[in-house]
Amino acid sequence: MSDLGNKEIFAKNLKHYMQINNKNRYDICRDLNFAYTTFADWYNAKIYPRIDKIEMIANYFNIKKSDLIENKEKIDKLGNPVVEIPLLGVVKAGYDYLAQENWIGTVDVDKKLAESGDLFALKVKRR
Repeated sequence: MSDLGNKEIFAKNLKHYMQINNKNRYDICRDLNFAYTTFADWYNAKIYPRIDKIEMIANYFNIKKSDLIENKEKIDKLGNPVVEIPLLGVVKAGYDYLAQENWIGTVDVDKKLAESGDLFALKVKRR
């Protein structure tokens, strides 16, 4: 099933990009000359915006339209939502070993575990 036209997904993604860009409804309405009540209806998943308005919002946040209209949430094999965190290197198990930052990919972790702070992972190998 397509996410196109899904008011709830659009509203969730809109809130996400507003949060990470530190913007509130008043900022966006002022900057893009949107009626506040119309924007509030998009924000609260009451109505779905026209594609030209989606494009304006995407340009405002410097993202793709698909970032606003598609469900980007990842799910693990058990159906739990997950987020990616950076995998920054490999360390030897034991004492007196230092980790050297060397981005080598990402690791999916349960979304509930990743709610606080900036996280990263290290791969641990036996000595």
